[in-house]
Amino acid sequence: VEAFDIDASAVRVARKNLKANRLRCGVLKACDVQEYRSHRKFDLVAANLITHDLVAFKRKIVSCVRPGGHLVISGILLKNMPLVKREYNASAGLKCLKVVEGKEWAAFLFQRRS
Repeated sequence: VEAFDIDASAVRVARKNLKANRLRCGVLKACDVQEYRSHRKFDLVAANLITHDLVAFKRKIVSCVRPGGHLVISGILLKNMPLVKREYNASAGLKCLKVVEGKEWAAFLFQRRS
């Protein structure tokens, strides 16, 4: 598991929760998505970012998902759903499996094609 958040206090809380639940995380740090570097491919990638960042960093985000793996993206205002779905389906080789809508926000589950 590799995890990061731009907010250092969120990272501290995550560390505390990991410890309380006797879990370990290989990498857990405070950094911006622009700074994140990994050459690994993951079975599951989750990104909770604003729409602008999800679109701007889609190549980087999708590059972390192994073929056949899954991607969960959230932090999307309902009005931005069509843009995000179009961007991720068109250029990233992803298939949308599920959309979850709340009162103001939405999340997508994609699978990367093999």
